[in-house]
Amino acid sequence: MSVATLIDLPLSRITRLSPLNPRQDTTSDVTTLSATIRAVGLRQPPLVIKSPDDSGYEVLDGGRRWRALRLLEEQGDAPNVITCDVFSGTETEAREAALAVSITQKPLHPVDEYEAFRQLADAGMTTAQIAHDFAQSERQVRQRLALGRLSPRVLELWRAGQIDRDCAEAFTTGTIAAQEALLDEAADFDIERPYFIRSRLRLDELASGSSEAKFLRADPARIDAYIAAGGRIEESLFDEDGARFLDASIAHQTCDRLLLAEAEKIMQAEGWGAALLTTGDDPDPIERDGDYADDAERFDEIASTLRGPGLSSDKTSALIFELDEIELRALLRAFSAEERATLGVRVDIDSLGKIIIDRAVPLAQPSEDAAQDDDADDDESPVPATAKPDPAAPPAPTPEKPSKALRGVLDEAMNAALRDVTGRNLNLALAFAVAALGCSYGRDGIGLSDPNGYWRERPRSDLLESIKSERFETALARCASTPLNDLTTAFAELVARAIDVSKSDMQPALILIATAARLSGIRADLAAALNYDEYFLAATRDAAIEAIRALDGEAAASDAPKLKKTDLAKRAATLAKDRQWLPPDIADVLARAAPEPAPKAHEDTRSTAQAMAEAIAADVDHMRALGDGPLVTMTMIAPDANAQVAQWLLEQCTMDESARTKASLLAAAYDPWAALRDYPSLTTAQFSAALFAAGLEKTRTKTGVHYLGVTLKQAPAQAA
Repeated sequence: MSVATLIDLPLSRITRLSPLNPRQDTTSDVTTLSATIRAVGLRQPPLVIKSPDDSGYEVLDGGRRWRALRLLEEQGDAPNVITCDVFSGTETEAREAALAVSITQKPLHPVDEYEAFRQLADAGMTTAQIAHDFAQSERQVRQRLALGRLSPRVLELWRAGQIDRDCAEAFTTGTIAAQEALLDEAADFDIERPYFIRSRLRLDELASGSSEAKFLRADPARIDAYIAAGGRIEESLFDEDGARFLDASIAHQTCDRLLLAEAEKIMQAEGWGAALLTTGDDPDPIERDGDYADDAERFDEIASTLRGPGLSSDKTSALIFELDEIELRALLRAFSAEERATLGVRVDIDSLGKIIIDRAVPLAQPSEDAAQDDDADDDESPVPATAKPDPAAPPAPTPEKPSKALRGVLDEAMNAALRDVTGRNLNLALAFAVAALGCSYGRDGIGLSDPNGYWRERPRSDLLESIKSERFETALARCASTPLNDLTTAFAELVARAIDVSKSDMQPALILIATAARLSGIRADLAAALNYDEYFLAATRDAAIEAIRALDGEAAASDAPKLKKTDLAKRAATLAKDRQWLPPDIADVLARAAPEPAPKAHEDTRSTAQAMAEAIAADVDHMRALGDGPLVTMTMIAPDANAQVAQWLLEQCTMDESARTKASLLAAAYDPWAALRDYPSLTTAQFSAALFAAGLEKTRTKTGVHYLGVTLKQAPAQAA
């Protein structure tokens, strides 16, 4: 009959893990355990048995505790004698005892662990003391304390398996009172989605992934300016973004003030007539060939060096900086001091939070009548043709339905990118609004309402700010008397605010992405908005390995399965973020939506507008082939300018991959051709946008802006 007796033994007498111990772990990290034993002592004696040769003792159960004690011994902190439970019995009984202990141990639930951390803090231990005793960083301790101090109802839901850790972390963004209120109001499905929880608990917070948040975080002085204006800030415990800005309206005002100061500094240094902020439907800068004067030789030298091999990153950066300085001097020489005094310099921030500077911006706004002319109805509206799938092609595979956590990460990224793009592109906002209001499934992605409480943020449009608290009759009267430019700017923002793909299937969401890609370009916004760390933590191991294979080759992918899930996710996230990788479903949609080169006259006689509409219809069929579910049918609203310029390209130009033609020559050829047909004249920006829609790309050289792949059939003077 077996027995076990508590005996004090010198640590040196315990020599190894017993071969009878089913847990033969000799490599796992015991740093945290050793720190805990040093702080509070050994609370559970290990189970040991005498060695067969009677030379010492072997560990039947408690191998990690024994290894932690040996680590303390190496550090000079281990007790000389420890209390052990010494087993006596047959080999079969010893094996049975060791196995019984192993399989009956119940792991500590995370809720119990985090509540225990909270109790230590409540008892008076500081964060630093807890971190020292448990070999954790202070940030890790603060994370555990935040989770341990959640609402008891949230902790109970977590303990019962009704929410996961991601949802629990999302609940930490609100007070206990706010957590309780959300639990009372929200449906069970809603509280299973981390992005929904965060959006509801922090309605006044500046979106963590927004361009303005990135702009403020990029410079400590900007954060100081936000705090000086009365803004509150909080450490972001569960992501690497850094500070969270709790007062969105103050953050908006701070960004505007800092950007305007930057514009004023440039205005004074370069002699422009005004410092401007981007407000929406702003005039485009005047394009003019730069005057390179004495810099032309150096410009060519730098350009040649940059094309050569063997440059270090520091040398490349220095040359690019010098090239930018040369181009700026050339631009300033192209405008006299008197001209610059009549033009402005405008600043904005891109999706990465970097400052964008536009010089030579006209100060006069376009008249309301001209804007109304631009919105005149088409005589012939293109009718999209439905592209039919090839019956001989193999059926498209049905994509695997993403998990709730993975879908939440994707929804956050798609919503942020779509809202940013739609808010700055009126054509896209019009397309979305007409489709949402005109079809039965319009609420799949765009509800044209305010379901998510975005009105808690300060609108960027002055019109929306002025009417948001008014009664409908007053708001309508004000809108009716507002200039069209201001009204359309507010309209685009409204549509952008109404975008929410989280309540729809994935397919309608991808249709919105495809549409935005065709009309505006959205890849950079998606890459900036996607939280790669959260994505790969939520994704399967196979998905992370496939991403590594695509980004870093077969050799890297073959090593990846050896990594732990967290290390694998971190590896994939680092590679993906550096190279702006996007999930396969989204990348496939963007690839299909990429504008194709303008067709030659003998190959395709469709207008650009009709070709675009047919491409969108093909996207709808492609999405339908991937699986069942409601689809948002989008009818593209292409402006007259696209069709006019596409017709002119077919009649007056030749597509030649090796050719490039100066932008001013193309414009000079187009104007008389359009005048003969009584077509309205186009601004430089409209003409440029129409050429881009037709698939043309442009480049800037020291002699000016050139379009690639196109040449005129006739000289500009004879183009009519």
